Amino acid sequence: MALAIFLVQDTDGGAVPQRLSRLSDLIEQALSGRLKLVRELRKASQTSLPLRMRAIKVSPRLAIDNRASKSHSVLEVSARDRLDLLYEVTAVISEHGLQTASLHAITYGVRRVCVFYVRDVFGLKIEDAGRLEKLRQTLFAVMTSRDDGHSPLPTA
Repeated sequence: MALAIFLVQDTDGGAVPQRLSRLSDLIEQALSGRLKLVRELRKASQTSLPLRMRAIKVSPRLAIDNRASKSHSVLEVSARDRLDLLYEVTAVISEHGLQTASLHAITYGVRRVCVFYVRDVFGLKIEDAGRLEKLRQTLFAVMTSRDDGHSPLPTA
């Protein structure tokens, strides 16, 4: 079971009711498997970042903290925002056998900051140094793989 709460606004901070119905339909299609996310992200990324925005450098930052929460490992991912960043980071978390209990994401200009509260399949923090390092390397590779704003996704 998953619960997601979205605050959707236009660039002026106003509501976008005319587009919420379409967004709701896309979410339903993705959850039911009728929408192929990788293909749609690839299509949308063709025009994702204006050339002038690519000139702004964004240094990626990754923090993994086991002291911030009593029951979860906290991952903070901060990188250039792009259409597939959250998708790829959550895929890495899943591939490492972790469960996300909570995710908080916000965008500041061209920077996306995501904070994940995660546990392993046994409900424990990730404390093994080798496992943490492997997770760190994989996440950092995703964060830095396409800092130009283009998104060459897998062909699946």
